[in-house]
Amino acid sequence: MQLDVLLLDIEGTITPIDFVYETLFPFARRHIREYIEQNQDTQSDQEDLTQLKIQYRIDTENGLTPPRWEDSSFDSLAIERYVHWLMDHDRKVAPLKSLQGKVWKSGYETGMLRGRVFADVLPAFQLLQRMKKPIYLFSSGSVLAQQLLISYSESGDLSQYINGYFDTTTGSKGEPQSYETIAANIGVKASNMLFISDVVDELDAAKQIGMQVLLARRPGNSHQRESLHTHIETFDELVA
Repeated sequence: MQLDVLLLDIEGTITPIDFVYETLFPFARRHIREYIEQNQDTQSDQEDLTQLKIQYRIDTENGLTPPRWEDSSFDSLAIERYVHWLMDHDRKVAPLKSLQGKVWKSGYETGMLRGRVFADVLPAFQLLQRMKKPIYLFSSGSVLAQQLLISYSESGDLSQYINGYFDTTTGSKGEPQSYETIAANIGVKASNMLFISDVVDELDAAKQIGMQVLLARRPGNSHQRESLHTHIETFDELVA
């Protein structure tokens, strides 16, 4: 089969799962209140807080029980508690992801954070670039979060190797339509793309529209149900 483009997942594929759950998420929890207190007057952050409040009302109207957040005034402690509640319940709502991305941006820019990637990623990216194989990323993390991790990685600025980024504003990673949208956006046939992920359901969705797929089995990845997808343990196998 012809291979024109690579589409890569991030968590569990190019970066260890534990970096997200043991470094990025705890950092956002610790610094979210400080961030919103310092940036509440900026337009983009006001928009995030407005959308966050709308989400809070939706949650309460749906019978959920988030920590109380009064309407009367700006309350950074109440906002922090609601953000923590969303994170504890693994909610992937847009205003939360936007705020997390901005907190991480501050951390990366001040040197408090560095993106961790597997050691085989940089050599593979370099070889793929020489082979003129464009690389795109598709993650449940926001485009901003992806760009930060790639630009401030422990292996240096890897953004020069990435042709584009997609997040869940494109669609769910478990829906075939999302991969059709990505292929159309890039301008290639789905059958000429290779998608690599550590999640079987995502690979199933991509394969439904004819994409080539590989299952990433990286150290620390969660157990996946049995599948017939070919797997790789390092990118060395990909470019061998």
